[in-house]
Amino acid sequence: ALAMTSAFEASPFVVVEALASGLPVVSTSVGEVPSVIEQGDTGWIASGRSAVSLSEGIAWALTQDRDAIGQRCATAGQRYELSSLLQPLYDEHRRLSRLVPATA
Repeated sequence: ALAMTSAFEASPFVVVEALASGLPVVSTSVGEVPSVIEQGDTGWIASGRSAVSLSEGIAWALTQDRDAIGQRCATAGQRYELSSLLQPLYDEHRRLSRLVPATA
């Protein structure tokens, strides 16, 4: 598991990298972390910066079935792969290009 105890973050890539590697994340609720981690499914978001809550999250991560949580995390991490992020843009470009009349 990845334990991230930061007080300030914007959009920590390490969280997405951990998920893509099949690792659950235990983190404080900073930046974009709450939009990336699914509480109790792909990780644990500690309440505040409480050492007790962080230790509960680490205990949670250590009691999970490694194969099952690894698969859930890897699947969640795929949402952030470049191809997943760019495909909607490619699709829209193709759709719009069909609306433009061909020139002679």
